[in-house]
Amino acid sequence: MRYLQLVRWKNLVIISITQFSIWLFLIKPLYNSAQIPLQASIATLLGILLSTLFIAAAGYIINDYFDIKTDAINRPNKLLLENTIDRRKAILLHLLLTFIGILIGLIIALQHHNLLLICFQIASSLLLWFYSTRYKQSFLTGNILVAALTSICILLFYWYEPILSLHKNAKLVLFTTALFAFTLTWMRELVKDMEDLKGDTLAGCNTMPIVIGLQKSGNIVQVIGMISVILLALLSILLFKSAHYFFGSYLCISTCLPLLMVITQVNKDATSQHYAQLSSSLKFIMLLGISNLFIYYINY
Repeated sequence: MRYLQLVRWKNLVIISITQFSIWLFLIKPLYNSAQIPLQASIATLLGILLSTLFIAAAGYIINDYFDIKTDAINRPNKLLLENTIDRRKAILLHLLLTFIGILIGLIIALQHHNLLLICFQIASSLLLWFYSTRYKQSFLTGNILVAALTSICILLFYWYEPILSLHKNAKLVLFTTALFAFTLTWMRELVKDMEDLKGDTLAGCNTMPIVIGLQKSGNIVQVIGMISVILLALLSILLFKSAHYFFGSYLCISTCLPLLMVITQVNKDATSQHYAQLSSSLKFIMLLGISNLFIYYINY
């Protein structure tokens, strides 16, 4: 169980649900309507899913490996490395999971006769390493990097499934989902930095809350959130104009309204508990955002 906690199994489940939902509600219907056999697409889905999970799990391990000092201050009760798991075993597990993830990516690339596709797995593994060792403690760069990697987990399907490029609506939903994942992850990473202010300060980090303070960091979180709300509202308007009233209404209720509620709460308090609650709320909104894929499926 402690190894499952080390690789953040709950986050891995969310990744799995997201990628499977994209395939089930966006890609599979396109194959069905074109009357194309699904075998190749199912193999691609499994490859993308497994390679993503292995590389993400490896990323969580290396993050904890280099984050022991700050975690000992911020989350002493949740510290796994050194307390219950040997650091040497952790780094070996990281290397093994990374190797398996890249190997699966290579197999998929060979099946698609395009070795350039392996660049996604290799680049993701390297960026997760550099994030943990260098960029996590930096101003803004680490937050944007994690947000970009999250959106890439979604956009992967665009390059692996050429059928998406032939369907304007499906492509729009895919890129909107990726953009939503980017902004929500960026917000959540900033909130987590606000939560970890004490430990990060003692560890000599250079995160945004340390550099500009909690209040201004909270304002930036609110600006990013408002940009997300505006973009989603514009999409809802387009849906209403296209007579997709249920989908437009659901988008507003399931994502815009909860996100507005979180935005109003960002600077309400300045405690670790408050920021931890905001982080959990943003993760829940991400799940609500994924549910829009199902609403798209039943409407189209």
